[in-house]
Amino acid sequence: MTSWTEVENYDLSGNVYSDLVHVNGSLYAAGADGIMQSDDMGQSWMNIGPDESSFSIVKEHGGVISAAGASGLWSLQLESPVLGCTNENACNFDAAANSDDGTCVPSGCLDADACNYNADAECEGEACDYNCCPGPGCCLDGTVWDFDLGGCVMEEPPFLETGGAYASVNPCYFDSNKDGLVEVNDLMNLLSAYNLTCGELPEAAPWQCGDPLEYQGYDYETVQIGGQCWFAENLRAENYLNGDVIPMVTENEEWLGTMQGARCWHDNDSTSWDFPGFLYNGYAVEDSRLLCPQSWHVGTDLDWAEVE
Repeated sequence: MTSWTEVENYDLSGNVYSDLVHVNGSLYAAGADGIMQSDDMGQSWMNIGPDESSFSIVKEHGGVISAAGASGLWSLQLESPVLGCTNENACNFDAAANSDDGTCVPSGCLDADACNYNADAECEGEACDYNCCPGPGCCLDGTVWDFDLGGCVMEEPPFLETGGAYASVNPCYFDSNKDGLVEVNDLMNLLSAYNLTCGELPEAAPWQCGDPLEYQGYDYETVQIGGQCWFAENLRAENYLNGDVIPMVTENEEWLGTMQGARCWHDNDSTSWDFPGFLYNGYAVEDSRLLCPQSWHVGTDLDWAEVE
């Protein structure tokens, strides 16, 4: 916008001006302290001069704003509108534009792992920040922030490691159980996903003897002996299969006199072993609520005879 120019020897008697005009999206009005301009349809105003105390009328013609004041007529040559994006932070900022056309494309941090990630951004803008906590700033080496879980998780290793001019397969990528080694179990896990599409889950392999068996929150090791499958460790269940509690007995007299299912520690000492399991009386073994997992039973004389 150029400066105001006083027009000398102008006769105001014709009075062809009005007190408010609308030009290129802006309003111009004659005010007591100068010419006022509003770029938001009158929501806010700013004084654009000139240094004249009072104006009564204002008009636009051919890109020139004319204002009649107490001392005469003043004129202001307006810039021709150049449409474009006027936001300096936008991807498509146009330095030549002086009138925003609403086409600005937002910029920002494009890294989804950053604290200030902007999902609406279409180009790099604000520098990515990784120092917030809770957030990426909480995570130690080898872990990354999971925004869905709200915590740090193990970082997915890259498939390739680049060394010098060569790229080699990163073994850690195939360490599926995260034990630091690539072994048979990792290979079996990889083969279970053979011919599947990304995101597709393999069908769970059927349980077989030798696999751990979960019962009441504990995984029991199992072992195949001949044609039989046995627990490789003692039962430590505190409840029957239906969920009822198996009473715990700690006194010898009570143990000998009880007429219901019960359990106890070996020698009534929970520290004598490294908690290898409970001892159960015959009532607990024969209880209809069942002591063992579904489809399992306490070994019978015939079962033991077959093992022998």
